[in-house]
Amino acid sequence: YATLTRVLFKTRYVGELPRPQPTIRAYVFRRGEEPVVVAWDTAGGNSYDLPATVPVPVVDIMGNSMMAIPAAGRIRIELSTSPVYVNTTVFGTTHAHGLPRGLLRQAKPLPDEGSELFIKRLY
Repeated sequence: YATLTRVLFKTRYVGELPRPQPTIRAYVFRRGEEPVVVAWDTAGGNSYDLPATVPVPVVDIMGNSMMAIPAAGRIRIELSTSPVYVNTTVFGTTHAHGLPRGLLRQAKPLPDEGSELFIKRLY
C-alpha cells in the first residue's frame, strides 16, 4: 500500500474512465486541477491510451517511475493485473499539464463511492 498511499495523497476521487475492454479498470483522481489516473487490467496484457502532448510520468505498484512519451497526441500505458499511476510521481506530486484537465470531465462517478471504497475495490 505504500505506493498507493504516496501517489494518491491529497487527491480527490472523481470517477471511472471509459473502458475500451471489459477487463480494464481506469479511475481518475484530482490533485488541485490536475488529473491522476490509476489503471490496471484484471486479465493482464492490454494497454490503455490517454490523451497527452508532453511526456507523462507513470509509476508502477513498486514505486518504479518511467516517462510515457506521446505519439500523435496520446500515450499508451501497458497494463498488468497490478495498478499503474499516471501523471504522478512516487512522492505524490502531479506532473502539471501532463494529462489534459478535460479528462476530469470524462470520468463517470460511481454512486455513493469515494476514495476509501475505491481502495477496498483495488485490493
